[in-house]
Amino acid sequence: MMRSIIFICCLLAHAEEAKEVQAPVKESHVIKAEKKKSPIQAKESNTLIDAAAIEDLKKTKADLAAEAQAIQDEKNVLLAKQKSIEEEMVRLEEARNKLTEAMEKKKQGDDEKIGKLVEILLSMSPKAAARVIENLKDKLAIAVMATMDTKVLSKIMNAMSPKKAADLSTKLAAQEEIEEEEEEEVVQKRPSLKNIPQEQGSMG
Repeated sequence: MMRSIIFICCLLAHAEEAKEVQAPVKESHVIKAEKKKSPIQAKESNTLIDAAAIEDLKKTKADLAAEAQAIQDEKNVLLAKQKSIEEEMVRLEEARNKLTEAMEKKKQGDDEKIGKLVEILLSMSPKAAARVIENLKDKLAIAVMATMDTKVLSKIMNAMSPKKAADLSTKLAAQEEIEEEEEEEVVQKRPSLKNIPQEQGSMG
């Protein structure tokens, strides 16, 4: 009886030792299995990261493309406006040239008419010429008087009514002053010889 009990105890002890030996082996198998799975999991994780990075790059590229297109569109608008302004300037320049040409022709025609009228007035007596000038519009009368010799004009104005003579004399003086100012402006705008750079090696 006693031997049977001891034998059973021995068997139980061996069974416990077998369990302890199998447990580390089982754990090692589990660890190995986890190690075998970890590269796949790491690959999947890396794949997710790469996909996110690619999406970010795509979004950045799309944003840059949209910004570049917006800049190009704005540039096109500015170029169109610039072209429109240049075309308008050309039209204005052409209109100004036509107006200048027309004014020059009119002035030339007016000068011819004034010249003929002066010839007629000079053939008259001072008193008759004075009556004609008095009945002219002030602008035409001043233009006629401005082309006359001073001595002849003085005789004609002495034959006018004092009020009309004084009025025309004032306007004629003002007109002459304006013309002098315009001539001075033209002279000032002309380039001075001092401002023209002299070439080295020129005469001197």
